[in-house]
Amino acid sequence: MIFFRLKLFRLSVIVFFVFNYCSINSIFAQKKLRIVTSNIPTAAIVKAIVKDLAKVESLEFGQTGCSHGYQLRPGDIYKVQSADLIIYIDDRFEHYMTKLSSFFQSQVIRLSEIEGISLIHNRASTNWHIWYDINNVKLISLELYKLFEKQFDSYARQMLFENYQKLIVQLNIIQEKQIDLFKILSTDIIVLDSAIEYFFNCNKAKVIKVPTNCHGAVTLSTIQQIKSLSKERSLCLILGQRHEITHLSALFHNKIKVVRLESEMCPTKEGIDDKLILSKLYDIIAKLHDCLPHGNGN
Repeated sequence: MIFFRLKLFRLSVIVFFVFNYCSINSIFAQKKLRIVTSNIPTAAIVKAIVKDLAKVESLEFGQTGCSHGYQLRPGDIYKVQSADLIIYIDDRFEHYMTKLSSFFQSQVIRLSEIEGISLIHNRASTNWHIWYDINNVKLISLELYKLFEKQFDSYARQMLFENYQKLIVQLNIIQEKQIDLFKILSTDIIVLDSAIEYFFNCNKAKVIKVPTNCHGAVTLSTIQQIKSLSKERSLCLILGQRHEITHLSALFHNKIKVVRLESEMCPTKEGIDDKLILSKLYDIIAKLHDCLPHGNGN
């Protein structure tokens, strides 16, 4: 009897390993899905969902600059021609995608067309940095997950679902921290970085808009308006990496809190980081604690 049970146990172990070996091999046996995105933030969201189940490329990867300095290269034509899916935000933002569209041979997804996506309109233009709105990232992730699951077998779909769930859990945690921060943030916010403006999209009452030029530079009229506002209320000025923080602090005689946020998500030599979106959002929350009165920054 004992011998029979031992034999049955060994057989169960063999069956378990054979099943899992075959399941794993079935993933690698599939032709690996090729997904091409326009920019690094979009690629990072995609990568967080698919992980190693697909090959994710960004047209920005390998560029010396970020989105606004993108230069079309001949190799990009091959990338879009060989892609199974092409994902970008909008033709009005990534103008180079319009030039490449004649080479598209696969399904194209424009994130701006997703129902429910929140867009910020400033005068005659639209702010397209939608990835800093956590609700937008959740919505984009859901739509992409539903799209991707059609491309894989049942075992890979389970892995895809787990990746998606983990991403949403992390986004919910960040959103809770964001809400808690806004509850104790007593100062009004002036955002001079168009990308970061989306982070405050859920808390518009605390954000004061001031004029900047077409490149987001701080103009004389902007400085005068900020000085005037500072006489009436407590202010925190949010800058991007292009702004000179030292000179601005001196201009306002250190009466206004000035915080610099690194909003650009530039390419790295290591490839597409699947945690890039999450780490950027965590970083923003950490640095925004500098806007709090002393003693409330923890």
